[in-house]
Amino acid sequence: MTWPVEEGFSFNKYKKQYLKSLYLKLGLEHKEQIDIEFNQRLKENKELLSKCIDPNNLTYTNLSTGLVIGMIQSGKTSSMEMICNLARDNGFRLVIVLSGTVGSLTKQTKERLYKSTNGICWKRIFIPGSADEEQLSRGKRMREVSQEISNAFDTWDNDIYENNEKRTVFILSMKGIKRLEKLHHLISTLKEQDNRVSEVPVLIIDDECDHASLNRRRQSVFDTDLVNLRYPPQFASLKEGEDIDDFLHDNLVSIEELIYLNQKKLDNSNDIKIGEVYQVSTNESATHKRIKHLRKFFKNSSYIGYTATPYANLLQDTWNNLSPNFAQVLNPGEEYTGSKFFFANTDNRNKYIRHIPPSDLFNLENHNDYPSSLKEAIRFFILG
Repeated sequence: MTWPVEEGFSFNKYKKQYLKSLYLKLGLEHKEQIDIEFNQRLKENKELLSKCIDPNNLTYTNLSTGLVIGMIQSGKTSSMEMICNLARDNGFRLVIVLSGTVGSLTKQTKERLYKSTNGICWKRIFIPGSADEEQLSRGKRMREVSQEISNAFDTWDNDIYENNEKRTVFILSMKGIKRLEKLHHLISTLKEQDNRVSEVPVLIIDDECDHASLNRRRQSVFDTDLVNLRYPPQFASLKEGEDIDDFLHDNLVSIEELIYLNQKKLDNSNDIKIGEVYQVSTNESATHKRIKHLRKFFKNSSYIGYTATPYANLLQDTWNNLSPNFAQVLNPGEEYTGSKFFFANTDNRNKYIRHIPPSDLFNLENHNDYPSSLKEAIRFFILG
């Protein structure tokens, strides 16, 4: 089920800024092509967002998981910029971006996303590392930031604020374990202060979602030594008066996975008994476990993972919390130069591809003589 995505104040501000920068960079003579490609990207991102939960038509528990596939250096970060602004304009109160595990790349992502999510309609928060000057500690600073988030939520619930004054909270964090733990503590502190947290519509964006996010720890569900592992499986029981849907959400397990993990006890959902202890997860790698539990805070959220290499995401168990139930392919622009440009076209292959002479390989292997072709390649790489 999809819903109509509107273009509002934040998106229009982003659009004006983004197009202006491209006109200046590439020249107005390319304006027509720039506009065509921007509108194509807008169409793709509106389609993508429409597959997420509708932030203005929430059910009691509403979760969705999507996968965005784009070629290397083809505009995935631009898509994130656009989807953030569209999400804000359409009612998402909280946007969380998990920006990978490499510090230098996260710095680039932060600079770009902060530039495109600025102004009165945003409250931006960066989850710092141990080397950052401003620490988001577990004390006063954590409570202050939590209050700032609550104040931003107030702008959506109070009619005194105009649409352009409604503030969406934007949180950026790397996927390092310590940073994710700080993010968890921030949301926990916020939840203690503000009971709206579990109900607000949330968009979680995972950059390079095939790296670190997936569960890399495999273990038989019937292994009796599970408790000796660092991340043992979790167990839970249905309490008296507890709804089954609540039980599944609180433990981030689907009914299909619950039945699979408890094959000796369950054949279908009708077999679930009050007080009976059930296994609700297998052994999980550290980052995967923390991302999974981040989703546990929110009853209405969509998770979108971006990657150029989606194979692991598509091959994981379909009941996994990060297994996609929808996908979107991002088409590269007309001027994109990827493998198809260099290898599929004969003229380009002859023009750009340089073959290494067999004699160069022989001299390198047998005489430690660095061939001229290698030196030339390094020079081209540095200049490029």
